[in-house]
Amino acid sequence: MKIYIKSSENSSTNNINDKSAKVRWEVANKTNDPEILAQLADDPDWTIRWAVAFKADDPDIVAKLANDEDWQVRRAVARKTKDQDILAQLADDEDALVRLVVARRIDDPDIIAELANDENEQVRNMAARRATTINR
Repeated sequence: MKIYIKSSENSSTNNINDKSAKVRWEVANKTNDPEILAQLADDPDWTIRWAVAFKADDPDIVAKLANDEDWQVRRAVARKTKDQDILAQLADDEDALVRLVVARRIDDPDIIAELANDENEQVRNMAARRATTINR
């Protein structure tokens, strides 16, 4: 099934099933429709899922993308979400850059303390800085 949306910015019709990742990326960036974003969250191209991570407010889409195979998508989720449970999940991510964003954004002092002992120096440093601003 093909789904078309009308872009209000350029009056062209965009197809979320287009073979061009650039076209799908444009759709992801121009829509706020949760149904379209949910479909694009399954796109095979990580850049499309990354764009969706910055646009999606639907908790189910955000949770799905927090488990994405690509670290850049998970990092985008960590940068965008305010959901402390998602950030707590991402605090254990295999990628240090994801954990670094979590250390910058999470409010849980126990997780900040754990990240202060991270194997990655940048994560440890960020967690140490954040620990001084978090009330226990």
